[in-house]
Amino acid sequence: MDFFRMLNKEKLSKNSKKRTSSKLKKISVRMMTSILVFSMLLSYIPVFADPPTLTIDNEVHYSIDGEVEGVLVYGRTDFTHEDAEGIHLNVTKWATMSTSWGRTEDGPYRGRYLLNFFLREFYSQIASVEVNGIQFVKEANGALWKVPINVSTFSSGAIGVVTNDEIIIKLKNGATLESLGLADTKIDFTTVWVRRDNYADINGNDNGFILKNNPNIKPLPANPDVGNEYYLAHKGSIASIGVTDGTKTTDGLFTYGSLTKVVSYDAKNQIIRSTVSFKPTENFLQANTGWVLYINEVIPQELLKYIDTDNVYLGTSDPQGNFTRSSPIRIVVDPNGSGHITTKDTPALSIVGGDWKKTDTVRKLLDNQVFWGTLGQRRSYTIQYKIKSQYSNIDLVAILNEYIQANNNHLNFESWLEADFVDYTSVLAGSRHPDGGKPNKMLQNSYANGFLEVIDTDKDGLFDFVEDEIGSNKFIVDSDGDGVPDNVEVLIDNTNPIDPKSYLVVAPIVTTTKINANLNQAIIGTVPKTIHNNPANPTEQLAATNPDAGEVIVRAYLYVEEDTDYSDNEIKGQTTISFADLVDGNFTLNIPAGTFADGDEVVLVAYSPDGNNPMISLQTVLVGAYKVSFDVNGGKWSDESTEDKLVEIINGTVIEPDAPIKEGYEFLGWASTPSAKTPEEGVLNNLTIDKEVFAIWKALPSVITNSVQEKIDKKPIDNIVITPGDPNATIVVETTKFPNGVIYNESPKTISGTLNVIDWDNTEEFKVYKFNIVVNNTDGSTETKNVQITVLRDTDGDGTPDYLDNDDDGDGILDVNDANPKVFDALTAA
Repeated sequence: MDFFRMLNKEKLSKNSKKRTSSKLKKISVRMMTSILVFSMLLSYIPVFADPPTLTIDNEVHYSIDGEVEGVLVYGRTDFTHEDAEGIHLNVTKWATMSTSWGRTEDGPYRGRYLLNFFLREFYSQIASVEVNGIQFVKEANGALWKVPINVSTFSSGAIGVVTNDEIIIKLKNGATLESLGLADTKIDFTTVWVRRDNYADINGNDNGFILKNNPNIKPLPANPDVGNEYYLAHKGSIASIGVTDGTKTTDGLFTYGSLTKVVSYDAKNQIIRSTVSFKPTENFLQANTGWVLYINEVIPQELLKYIDTDNVYLGTSDPQGNFTRSSPIRIVVDPNGSGHITTKDTPALSIVGGDWKKTDTVRKLLDNQVFWGTLGQRRSYTIQYKIKSQYSNIDLVAILNEYIQANNNHLNFESWLEADFVDYTSVLAGSRHPDGGKPNKMLQNSYANGFLEVIDTDKDGLFDFVEDEIGSNKFIVDSDGDGVPDNVEVLIDNTNPIDPKSYLVVAPIVTTTKINANLNQAIIGTVPKTIHNNPANPTEQLAATNPDAGEVIVRAYLYVEEDTDYSDNEIKGQTTISFADLVDGNFTLNIPAGTFADGDEVVLVAYSPDGNNPMISLQTVLVGAYKVSFDVNGGKWSDESTEDKLVEIINGTVIEPDAPIKEGYEFLGWASTPSAKTPEEGVLNNLTIDKEVFAIWKALPSVITNSVQEKIDKKPIDNIVITPGDPNATIVVETTKFPNGVIYNESPKTISGTLNVIDWDNTEEFKVYKFNIVVNNTDGSTETKNVQITVLRDTDGDGTPDYLDNDDDGDGILDVNDANPKVFDALTAA
C-alpha cells in the first residue's frame, strides 16, 4: 500500500496516469488530520447516535480532482529558522519539465502551491506569507495559504536541477514563536503542488513541522562552506584531500538540496516506512573518503511498545519506501528507549572502537545497501518498522487515535546524518581522515522531519488503510447503504460494513402486554432504526439507501428466565419489517391459538436482516385469558377479605362480584381510576384486554344531635354528640366560639357543659352562640355542620328566664317599678 498523504483529506491511488472515469470522483475536501472518535449508540425512540468529532481540524475546505505522477521528482518544504524577518521555510524541488503549472484563472487552486497549518493558536496569528517577495493568499483564517507556481515563486522554469526558494512567514504585531508561547511546540504543516489541470503532483505532497527550540538541531554555521563545531563544512570533496582530521573535512555536497522525509503506513504488511530522499552531488564513498555516516531517527516514544524492535530494517528504497537492494540491514532499537534511534548502536554499521578495516567494511555496506544510487539521480533510504503481530490494523487505529488526542499532534518523525571517522590510522591519514576520537559532526541539510499521515478520505472516522484491508469504500461514509457509518460497524458494533443486511438493530419495544392462549392473537411493537449523523457532515443524518437493509427479523420465543441466547430455541412466531417501514420499525407478529399455554411468557428478539445480532426485548408478553381485576379501593368484601378479585372476560364483559362494603361509606360502582368520584359508565363493557377497576365510595353523612338548643344560663346544655359517617374522619370544632362553661371532648366526640355566661350587659335578656363542626372524610370529602346554642338570662336564678320573670332580680320590686331590675337592691322608681 502506497504511503499516505494528507492530500485534501482524500486518499487517491498513486498511478502514473489519471484515474479512469469509472473511478474518478470530484472531491470536496475538508483538510484535516483524521482522528477516530467512537460513536455512542442510544437505544430507544428516538434512536440517534452521536456524531464523531475530529480533534485536529483546521476547517479547510477546497476541491481538486485527484493526484497523479507529474513533473516533480520531488518538492519538499522544511523549516529552517526564525529571525527578525520571520519564520523561514525552505522549498527544494527537482522537476523534469516546466509545463504543468499555470491556468490559475480557471480555478481557485489550479497551478498553485498550497501550504496548510493545523494549530489554530499559530495560524490565526499569521499576518502574511511570501516567497521571493510575492504574497500568498489566505483562506480559512490562515489555516490555508496559496500562491501561483511560476518562475518568480518557485523557479518553475528550472528543470533538471535542484532549486531552493525561501518562504517567509510574518506574524501579526511583530509576534514571534517565543512570544506566542510556541517556541517549544511542533507546528505541523502539509504542502500540495496543484497542477494546471486541478490534479496534485504526487511528488509535491509533503509534510513536516516548525519547531524553533529543537534539541536535535544544533546551531548552524555562519558560513556553510566552513562549518562549525557541530557541522562538517558543506562543500565539494576536493577540499578534503590531504586533511588528516576528519572533523575538518567536508561533506562533499552529499546533502546538496536537502534531505526530505516521508512517513507512510503499509496496512497489508503492517509496516511503518520512514523514507528519506535526496540528490547528492557526489556518491557516498567519493563524497568523503574516510567517513562513516550514522543515521539518526527520532520517533514517538509511545510507538515503541507497538513495534517489533527485533525486526527493524534499513536499506536503499524507492521514494515510496520499498526496499530495492538485496539485503536490508537489521538495526538495533531499544524497546525501552527514548525513541531516538541511531545506527551507531548497530554493530554492523558502527565503527566505535574499530580500526580502518572495520571502517572500510561499514563504508562499503552503507554504500551498497543504504546510499546506493546513480550519480545525478535522486535516491532514497528507508527504515521499516514492523508492527507487533498481536496488534491488528484496527488496534492501530485506536492506538493512533489515543496518541493524537493525548498529544494534540501527529506522530512526528525526525532524522539527520552524523559523520564519524576512524579514531587513528598509521597510514593514508590524508584520505582516511582519522578524528582522534572527537565527537561526531552533523551534515548540513541532513535534518528532515515528517509525520505519519493516516487519512480518512470519506471522514467516517475509519482510516483508509483499514478500509482498504476490509474492502469497504473509503470514499463513502456508509459503504453498504444500511444507514450505519463504516467506523461504527467496524469498531463498535462488530458488524460487516460491506453487507447491508449486517448491522445492529435495537431491542423490540412491545406495546402488547398480554395475549389469550386460546385465540388467534397479534403482538404489536416497534424496532425503530438507529439514526446516525453523517460523521463527514454532522448536520446531516444518514438514511439507509440500500433496500437489502430491509426485512429486519422479529421472532417470538417462550421466555426462559435468565436465558440470554434464544438462537437454538424453538421459534414460536416470526415477522419482518420492510425497508419502507425501517425507520419507524412498526411490526405485527401473529400468534395462532394454542401456540402458548396459560401462564407462559413470550419474549421477542429482533435480528438484523442476515439473521444475526440478536437483541432481546426488555418486556415480556403474558399468556392467559383476559380478566378484570376488581379493587375494593379501601373497602372489603363481605367475607372481610381485601384482595382484588379476578373475573374472566367472556364475550367482552364480566359478571360483577357482590358489592364490597366500607364502614361509613356507600358503594356507588366501579371506575378505571381509584380517585374517581362517580362510577364510570360502560367501564365493564366491550372488554378486549385485561382491565383493572376500582370501587367508588361516597361517605355517609355525619349525624350531630342537639345542634340547635335554647338553655337557661347556669343550666347544663343537652349533649351535642357528633357521629361521622366515616369512622376515620377527622373533626374540627370551633371551640373558641363556645359559650363559657361548654367544652368539646374528642372522645367520645361530644360537646357538653354547664352554661356560665359572665359578660351580660344591663339590659341583655339572651345570647346566641353559633359555631361550625367540620368533618373531613378519608375520601377527601368535607361536611360542615352549623350549631346554635341560645342562652337565656336568669338573673335571680329562680328558674324563670328574665324575659318571662316580672321581677328579674327577685328583690320584691316589680321590674316596671325597679330602677335597677337586674340588681337586687331596695331602689324603686323615682
